[in-house]
Amino acid sequence: GVEVAKAEPFTLVKEDLRKLKRRIKELVENNVGSSDKTKEGSTNPMLKQAAREFFERRERAWRPGVVLLMARALDAGITDEDGEALMKQRMLAEIVEMMSTAQVIHDDVLEDLEASENGNVAHRSYGGPLGNKVSLLAGDFLLARASVELAKLTNVAVVEIMGVSLENMCRGEIMQAQARVEDKLNTTYYTETVSLKTASLLAEACKCTALLRGDGRSSPNADAAFEFGINLGIAYQISADIVSFNGLVKAHLDGDEEGGALTPETMSLLVTALPPFALAAELDKTGELSEMAHRSFSEAGDVAAAIAAVEAAGGVALATEMAEGHITRARTAAAMLPDSVFKEGLHVMADYIVEEDQKGLQRAEWMDLQQKKAAL
Repeated sequence: GVEVAKAEPFTLVKEDLRKLKRRIKELVENNVGSSDKTKEGSTNPMLKQAAREFFERRERAWRPGVVLLMARALDAGITDEDGEALMKQRMLAEIVEMMSTAQVIHDDVLEDLEASENGNVAHRSYGGPLGNKVSLLAGDFLLARASVELAKLTNVAVVEIMGVSLENMCRGEIMQAQARVEDKLNTTYYTETVSLKTASLLAEACKCTALLRGDGRSSPNADAAFEFGINLGIAYQISADIVSFNGLVKAHLDGDEEGGALTPETMSLLVTALPPFALAAELDKTGELSEMAHRSFSEAGDVAAAIAAVEAAGGVALATEMAEGHITRARTAAAMLPDSVFKEGLHVMADYIVEEDQKGLQRAEWMDLQQKKAAL
């Protein structure tokens, strides 16, 4: 097991990630310009608080981690630490973290039927509707910051590519929001949504990492980097959705008093769109799962029957297999890179993405917190 320890991805880019966190904190806390009305370039405290809370979430900064590993893997581990390329690649990693965090914040905008406890710091401070507005603004604020940083890369191709990935993010969010029942049950629609909404950002950033070191737009390096990123991103979302699915079902079956039981609304809004459900429905020759979803689980016993049917079809195993398929493609792409410990780090990151509960992606502080909660 000595080899694995050497290629632990977060350890390999630990210094880079430390600098990244510090830089983003500065970007968030100090305004780009300042007028007489604002104290010397200070940001609205609510936005600061909102942005800060999201950098302290469950997950480690794995997306920028991948970008930084890719930067060094493309150099076969021999990187000029003071070079302009690495400086810009680090900025790109910061942009990725800000853009993906903005998306997490936008995703937190609550549906009408959700209680404001489910939300984020904005909802707890302002209640539902105003909390939603502040969430949208906090997300937009981070995207604006990311755009300013992007312009500083002074690389037209990279600005264009990352701009398109931001557009893709929005298109994916719209696809997700507009999905009809038959779309939710269609795994091709799911993969397309996820490619746009979450994977495109990582894929384009990996590709831009190659461009920033001077590789051409359709060079083997740029292509391999893109393929790695897109497949890792899709596998990540499938895995994260399996974690969500298992959590929802477990809470339901444990039937804790806190409203852990799944309601027809939650089933329609959340569960049908998760791969274990959609894959089980695709296999279901009787068409019962699809029928229940189309009638929004409105008949007595529908929720229990649906959960049992997904279980019987092995929905979670099917979804795991789907994620593994994308990880295999990511590994094939990584194999094109020159050998180095950073390339190994990309492979270990791929393990983390699909391991049970995505433990390798969780922050130690977050895990401690969960254990303390469980002990109560």
